[in-house]
Amino acid sequence: DNLGNLLSPQREFARLIPDRLPFAPPNLIDLSEYFNAAFKQTWHPGVEHNNLGMLSPGLLQMDGTVFDVRGIVQLDSKRLHATGERYPQQISGIKIGQTCRQLQFLHATGYRSLDGVQVGAYVIHYTNGHQETVPIVYGEDVRDWNEGSDPSKVLPRGRIVWRATNDAHYVIRLFKTTWLNPFPAVQVSSIDYLSTMSDAAPFLLAITAEN
Repeated sequence: DNLGNLLSPQREFARLIPDRLPFAPPNLIDLSEYFNAAFKQTWHPGVEHNNLGMLSPGLLQMDGTVFDVRGIVQLDSKRLHATGERYPQQISGIKIGQTCRQLQFLHATGYRSLDGVQVGAYVIHYTNGHQETVPIVYGEDVRDWNEGSDPSKVLPRGRIVWRATNDAHYVIRLFKTTWLNPFPAVQVSSIDYLSTMSDAAPFLLAITAEN
């Protein structure tokens, strides 16, 4: 019975994630097995309905990039951990399996850190064993998704690509970071996504590989 109690929130969350569209091209990376929160959930503790419920799932074009947008890959942070919510500090082995000229990340953070603080990273693994680390820096790539807690729009590397008001009456936003691949001829096998456990908790919605 205890096992049933543990599984039911997981089943509930999984029910809220739409299936990937069968015609979604492979360069829109399939994050289905890594999602750990849903748009309609208030996945950060606090104000009810402070969520992404008004973001339509599916293949969405944002700032010229098409993303497969269906769920949230949330990582832990010092602030998020202190609330009692438990998210992983790292998710390893996100399957890519293709060459690309650049990667587009659709992401943000819950809570804020000081500008210039590295809040996470994407570690790019190539089939030849080489790896590249793409730092996620607060105030350069991303900011708090709740604009009220950090009104700044300054982002040297990232761009605000989506903005709306949710049912909690908060102005929320998502960011895109473009990473140019220094080895476009070598296949990228996988990506590790990790948090540095700063105050800001990184979360990822989509990755698109472009040639």
